[in-house]
Amino acid sequence: MNLGALEGITMDVSRRADASELEVPAHDTRLIVAFDVLYIVGFVILSFTLLSASIFRHVRRTATWYTVISSWVITCVANLLLLGQQGGSPDPARALCTLQASLVHSVPAYTAWAAWALAIHVYLSLVQSNQVVSILLHAVPNGLFIMLVVILLICGAAKPDFIRKNPAKMYCHFSSGTAIPKQVSGGLTIIGTLGILTVEGIIISMIFKRWKAARNFGFLKHHEALQLGRLALFSIIPVIGLIIGALQFVSKSQGGETVLIVILASAGANPGGGVSPTLSSSLATSPTPATIPARPTSQSSSSRTTTSSATSAPSSPTSAPTPFNYATQKIRGVNLGGWLVLEPWITPSIFENTGNDNIIDEFTLGQMMDPTTAKSILTNHWQTWITEDDFRQISAAGLNHVRIPLGYWSVPLTSADTNTSTSAAPYITGAWPYLLEALSWAQKYKIHVIIDIHGAPGSQNGYDNSGQRTGNPLWGVTPDNVTRTVDTLRFLAREIGNQVSVIELLNEGAGFLGDTWVATIRQFFLDGYAAVREEAPSNLQIMIGDAFLGVNNWSGFLTSPQAQGVMMDFHEYQIFSDLELNRSFDDHINFACGYMQSLGDYQSSNIRTIIGEWSNAPTDCAQWLNGRGVGARWDGTWFPGPTSVVHGPCGNYTGSYTGWSNDYKTFLRKYWEVQVEVGESISGWVFWTWKAENADEWSYQKGLQGGWIPQDPTNRMFPGICSPMQ
Repeated sequence: MNLGALEGITMDVSRRADASELEVPAHDTRLIVAFDVLYIVGFVILSFTLLSASIFRHVRRTATWYTVISSWVITCVANLLLLGQQGGSPDPARALCTLQASLVHSVPAYTAWAAWALAIHVYLSLVQSNQVVSILLHAVPNGLFIMLVVILLICGAAKPDFIRKNPAKMYCHFSSGTAIPKQVSGGLTIIGTLGILTVEGIIISMIFKRWKAARNFGFLKHHEALQLGRLALFSIIPVIGLIIGALQFVSKSQGGETVLIVILASAGANPGGGVSPTLSSSLATSPTPATIPARPTSQSSSSRTTTSSATSAPSSPTSAPTPFNYATQKIRGVNLGGWLVLEPWITPSIFENTGNDNIIDEFTLGQMMDPTTAKSILTNHWQTWITEDDFRQISAAGLNHVRIPLGYWSVPLTSADTNTSTSAAPYITGAWPYLLEALSWAQKYKIHVIIDIHGAPGSQNGYDNSGQRTGNPLWGVTPDNVTRTVDTLRFLAREIGNQVSVIELLNEGAGFLGDTWVATIRQFFLDGYAAVREEAPSNLQIMIGDAFLGVNNWSGFLTSPQAQGVMMDFHEYQIFSDLELNRSFDDHINFACGYMQSLGDYQSSNIRTIIGEWSNAPTDCAQWLNGRGVGARWDGTWFPGPTSVVHGPCGNYTGSYTGWSNDYKTFLRKYWEVQVEVGESISGWVFWTWKAENADEWSYQKGLQGGWIPQDPTNRMFPGICSPMQ
């Protein structure tokens, strides 16, 4: 009843303010009774809403939400004064009468401006805008309201004759002959409601431009459908408010029937909730230039090849992906490394072009660069590194999964989603729309998605692939960091759980840092599992990692029947120690065959297991693989000194494959086949990574081009390569 109820009743009774009879007609009495009943119901709803927002963390709360709710609070103050006068003295005090008259004439304008602010907030959420406007949206309606109340109070105090009581002396208002207060209030109401209509016209055009709301309505969850219904109902109110404001502005009379309509409509619309990002992506048309700028039609070689289809607007998923039978089908996938979480060795050009050797990861990129420049660099990278054509190529290569590493800073949590900090500083935000775009491509090409929390608050391992390279990772020893990560998982499960097939709770937690970290990781997996299960569809798979402890240290953990749909992610590289680098090519192959048995034993007695990261690389020669500015163990440049071991020159094993020997390429084919065979002996495999600027031995894309990776992942040049080991 916050948009015109009090003003409407005031209009209705003001028409009779100077009437000679003091008895209120029965028609007016019924309206007053209806008003009282609806007010009490509205007050109960408001109280419940505020209580829920205070207690339950999943209730979305924003500055504009509080603005709209505060308009209800002010309405309640005015209504309490009205009810108090109805049951109190027939001749209320002058000060109370002046205050009530001021509120009666200012609340409609305040509600209109608060609703305008909310409409703008809805629009910004639909276009996934990162524009910082919450303070402005919160301040303008409140500032106008305070200004209007003060003006009316001054006017009422200076001109007591302007204040009138209705014939039954039930409440006070400005007299029908007082033009200025009514015209100021009515004018502001008209401006506010015109603003609402304008913004909502834009929203409606977005929704129906390609009828995406109609196509996706069946895809919405129940609570999202309710939000859409509330948005539609809320859209009716500005029209009514505009009519009331216009009548107030130009007329001195108003019929009681109109008042009743306003009361009922205003009481029925509760704009107390936000619009979820999933609903936003379902309603929005293709990403706008403010969200995802148009992709360039041609790109440099460092950005890799794209097609014109990459520049076209994606279609949002219209249904959940076709279920993948993890019990009978094998995961055959590739990681999209270095895209939404930077890694200097995958895209060294980004870091070289900063001109600052101290920028060693995504954390320092945001910390040490001008924010506008950093955002421009990352936006271009998000646009060009992974495109729709990459998904087309991945599908054509016979792969059925992609694993997308994601940093917590790219997940748009609000204060409604977590009791911890929502700040991402110094990270540059804005990658979320690109993830949503990738999900639409995945569905188009029938690729299943594993979303992986690759970067957690405080860093979960200190590696640059967590977003922050540090010798003192803080995730595992800072409870708020762990809590925020759980809340991030809950958000992902709620917002995109019906568009992905697997959510991996955490990538490579540092179990090697001791018992405290191990205990934290284990409890986090339990809490993360519960959070995802609470929000996501039941067929969503949940993945955990071995935290560098080996799978056997997780025996009996999150197994059936206590948990369902849990998978183990095992990573294997043979390059990060001199012991491993000392192995010959045949030794690398034999070692890979050797862990087939242990992984199979673990899976048979625990949970499904995949090799979620592995590569063809037999050396650590890729530029900055060990960190920007850090050399390689292979050629002795890692930490050069008298004790450095030199295994050989790097030029023969990294860079462009065009200069590699046939023997090396043959080894790469064998090494690929053996690791695929191990993966297929359990539940599957995901290669690291799809592409890299200057390290073809790590690139699945280049492996396809160079021939050491087959176009059909079931093709074998060396069948049964591990048979002698079995």
